[in-house]
Amino acid sequence: MESIGITCPIKFITGISCAGCGMSRAWMAFLQLDIAKAFAYHPLFWLVPIAVIV
Repeated sequence: MESIGITCPIKFITGISCAGCGMSRAWMAFLQLDIAKAFAYHPLFWLVPIAVIV
């Protein structure tokens, strides 16, 4: 789907970003120690490890 310009099917259909939009990019930025960029991509990226632990 990315080859035709659809990166998120939910956003494509509804026009609204889904809960996961930007999450992967946020984690990649975080792992590169770019915290500001990580929060810009998805401000709740840090909740994933907490949810997994709980």
